[in-house]
Amino acid sequence: MNLFPRLRQLTIPFWQAFRSYKRQIVILVALGFFGGLFEAIGINTLIPLFSFLQSGGAAGDDIVSKAIVWVFSWLRIEVKFSTFLILIATLFFLKALVLLLSSYIRILVRSNFESDKREALLRKMFAAAWPRLLAQRIGHLETLLIMDVRMSAKLFEIIADCIILGTSLVVYLLVAVNISWWATLATLGFGAVFFFVMRPILRRLKNLARRTATLNKEVAHLIGESTTGLKTIKAFAATKPFLEKGRGQFALWKRLQVRASIFSTLTTVFIQPLSIFYILVVFAAINSYYPNFSFAALAALFYLIHRIFSYIQMIQNNLQHIVDLAPYLGDTLSYEITMARNREAEGGAEKFSFKRELAFMEVCFHYLSGRPAVLAKVSFKVPRGSLVGVIGMSGAGKTTLFDLLLRLFRPTSGVIKLDDRPIEAISLADWRGHLGYVPQDAFLLNDTIENNIRFFNSSITLAEVKTAARLAYLDAFIATLPAGYRTPVGERGVRLSAGQRQRVGIARALARRPEILLLDEATSALDNESEVAIQRALEELKGQMTILVVAHRLSTIANADKLIVLDQGRVVEDAPPQELLKDKQSYFYRVSNLRS
Repeated sequence: MNLFPRLRQLTIPFWQAFRSYKRQIVILVALGFFGGLFEAIGINTLIPLFSFLQSGGAAGDDIVSKAIVWVFSWLRIEVKFSTFLILIATLFFLKALVLLLSSYIRILVRSNFESDKREALLRKMFAAAWPRLLAQRIGHLETLLIMDVRMSAKLFEIIADCIILGTSLVVYLLVAVNISWWATLATLGFGAVFFFVMRPILRRLKNLARRTATLNKEVAHLIGESTTGLKTIKAFAATKPFLEKGRGQFALWKRLQVRASIFSTLTTVFIQPLSIFYILVVFAAINSYYPNFSFAALAALFYLIHRIFSYIQMIQNNLQHIVDLAPYLGDTLSYEITMARNREAEGGAEKFSFKRELAFMEVCFHYLSGRPAVLAKVSFKVPRGSLVGVIGMSGAGKTTLFDLLLRLFRPTSGVIKLDDRPIEAISLADWRGHLGYVPQDAFLLNDTIENNIRFFNSSITLAEVKTAARLAYLDAFIATLPAGYRTPVGERGVRLSAGQRQRVGIARALARRPEILLLDEATSALDNESEVAIQRALEELKGQMTILVVAHRLSTIANADKLIVLDQGRVVEDAPPQELLKDKQSYFYRVSNLRS
C-alpha cells in the first residue's frame, strides 16, 4: 500500500535532477528493450536449431521458432545448421553493441551531471545572500560537491541500469511465456514473493543510508573545524577531546557500514540457492506432467528462468543501492533549492556615480527579529574624497556598518544614500566593483603574491600590481624574495607573517583603484614602521578615493578628516579628531589619554 508514495518520493527528485537528460533516458529504455530482445531471440533460436538437428529439418513449433523460419523463407535464405549459428552469433554481437552504447550514454550523462551540478551549486552558493551563508556549517559545501554530487550521479547510473534490466526482463518474460506460460507465471510469482519478503530489509537500508549521509557531513564539519583551528587546538592542549569526538563519529560510521553491508548481502546470499531450487522444482514438474516436452525448449526455458532470476537479483541489488544513494540526491537538491530561494538581491540597474557624499540616514539593523538592535538610528555623512575613522568598543557595530556598505546585509530600517540615491538602486556588481575592502584577516589564495594582489582581475597590469605593493609598503619585502612577485604564499598565506598578509590584502584593494576604500582593522598586525608608511599612503590617497577606516589603534586614524564614534550601535560622536580632543568628556579624548 505504501509502495506508490515511496516510488513517488524517489521519482520526483530523480526527475528534478535528470529531466534535462530525458532524451538519453528514452534511448536507454529503447536500448534495454533491443538488448533483451536480441539475447532472448538468440536463446530462443536454440529451439529450432536443436529441433532441426533432431528431426533432420523440422523446426520448433513455438511462435518464435516459426517466426524465425518464416523470416528465413521471406529472405530466401536456406534453413540449415550454419544459418542458425550465424543468426545466434549476430544477435549476441548486436547485444554486445547495445551494451557498449548504453554504457557510453550512462558514462556521458554521469560525467555531464557531475560537472554541471558542481558548477550550479558553486554558482548558487556565490549568488546566495550573506545571512544564509553565515548559517552554513564548515565542510558542508565541500561534502556536497565531492561526495553528494558523485553519489547522485552514481544514482543515475544505477537507475539507468534498472531501466535496462527492467526492459530486458520484460522481453525475457515474453519469450519465456512463448515457451511455457505456466512456468513463467510461476517464476514471476516466486520473484514477487521474494521481493515482498525483502521489503523490511530495504526499509532498514533506507534508514541506515539517511543516517550515513548525515554522519558524512558531521565528519566533514569536524575535519574542517580541526583543520581551520589546528593551531588553537594545539595551543590549548585540546587535541584529546577533538580526537575523542572524531573517534566516536568514526566508530558510528563503521557500525552503520557493517550493518548496511550485512543487510545488502542477505539478498545476494539467498537468491542463488533459491533460484536453483526453483529450477529443480520446474524440472520435476515438467518431467512428471509434460514427458514429451522438447529438450531444446526445456534448455532454453531453464536458461531464461536463470536469467530472469539473475535480473531480479540485480534489480533487487540496485534497489538497495538506490535506497543508499537517494539521501545524497535529496541533500544536493535541497541545498540547491535553499540557495536559490535565498538569492542575493542584485539591486537596481543604475550605474555607480559618486560626486558629493555617502550618507547613513536613520539606519537600524537587527541580525534577528526580537533581539537588540546592532545599529540603532545611525546617521552620519562621509564627503567624497575624505578619510573617516570609525571607532568604538568591541561590539559597538563597526564591522556591521561595513557589512551594510558592502551590501552583505540590508538595513532593517533607514537608508544608505550615495548622492541622494539609495545604494540599492545601484547594480550590486557595479557597486562592489567600485569598492575596495580589506578585512582584519586577509584571505589569501595558495598562489603567488602577484596573483593574490591581482585576485582574478586580469585587467590589472603588473605595473599596477607593483604600484599597489609600493603603496602598501610591501615592495621592499618582495624585493628580498628570489622569485619576487611570483613567490608562492602557501595555504592561507602561511609563508607570510600576519603583517605581510595584511599588506597583501591592502595592496589587493588599492590595485583596483576603488572610489570607496573600506579598511576593517586592516593595520592591526602591522609593525610601527609599516603602519606609518600605510598612514602616509592613505594621506596620499585622500581626495583620490573616499576612505573609511575601522581601527582600535588610534594612530591609524589620527589624521582623519573626522571620526565616527559608535557606542552600543549608536553614533555618539561625529567630529574631526582635533575637536574631539578638546572635549575631555569625549570617547576619543578618554581613549587617547588612557595611560595618563
